[in-house]
Amino acid sequence: TGTWCQWCPRGAVYMDSLTKLFPQHFIGIAVHNRDPMTVANYDAGIATFPGFSGYPSVIMDRKNLLDPSGMEPIFYNHVVELTPVIIDLGAKYDANTREVTVEVKADFEEAVQGDHRFNMMVVEDGVKGTASTYNQSNAYAGGANGVMGGYEILPNPVPAARMTYNHVARAIMDGWSGVQGDLPNDIPAGTSYIKSYKYVIPATTNLANLKFVGVILDPNGEYINGNEASFDEAVANGLFTPTGDPFVQSSILNAKPNPANDITEINLSLKEATNLKLELLDLTGRIISTKNYGQLSGEVILPIQTNLLENGNYVIRLSQGNTFKTIKLIVAHK
Repeated sequence: TGTWCQWCPRGAVYMDSLTKLFPQHFIGIAVHNRDPMTVANYDAGIATFPGFSGYPSVIMDRKNLLDPSGMEPIFYNHVVELTPVIIDLGAKYDANTREVTVEVKADFEEAVQGDHRFNMMVVEDGVKGTASTYNQSNAYAGGANGVMGGYEILPNPVPAARMTYNHVARAIMDGWSGVQGDLPNDIPAGTSYIKSYKYVIPATTNLANLKFVGVILDPNGEYINGNEASFDEAVANGLFTPTGDPFVQSSILNAKPNPANDITEINLSLKEATNLKLELLDLTGRIISTKNYGQLSGEVILPIQTNLLENGNYVIRLSQGNTFKTIKLIVAHK
């Protein structure tokens, strides 16, 4: 969508309609283009979706590209699909710094395989502006193009003073595609994973209008489930881990040297005994090597031989039980 787009009121009307009809099942996010509400990496990602060509357009669950007027019947099909994962969100807020720590928790009720990834979006309702760039172009003014949720009785453009924008995307924390290596390739049924995000809330944002959306993407880049929590709901839930770091038992995590030639080492300071597993992946998600260390504690050094690896970028994934952390590793032979 965009304020410059004369047909985009159609997107706002249909998104508001489904939100009101199905508040527990429909999550709408308005990704803006070429206006003051644009989030550059989100906007750019939308344009890469196969077949995307114009505004307004809807991408539903990263599976279907359609016009907003066609959302409802597709939604009915999607909402009854079974999902292997349940998602919850919890948060902790620092009023002094306005930094919020949000944890997205994924409970896998079924086993899945492949490159699954977390992501989280920050969304704001009730957005208003005073500049002319917040005026909404309106092809429905005067009823010339039919009835459209009240826009037919508004002028073209609708002045900023009369516009309130809802579902506005403010951030997509892991970019359009998420982070490769986020989750293990083999996820057993009955396991849970948590990813933590930090976001500094602008001083102009009304906390009551803020929402967080957590999702899991499957290996095809499609959403297999999502959940939404208001700021108040997320803070009331609290964090799922004691400090807001799912990798709480390790106070230090790094790889040295990086870039590496013959060998690199992971240095850990473990506050309590925990089971460790180390995996090295290439950028396609293929696991190159795996080592289970069993239960360790205290100061730990984990070596990784890199002398036989080709030059390039890799991902180190260190698991503690069902929590994990990834580190980017560069191999550069001299």
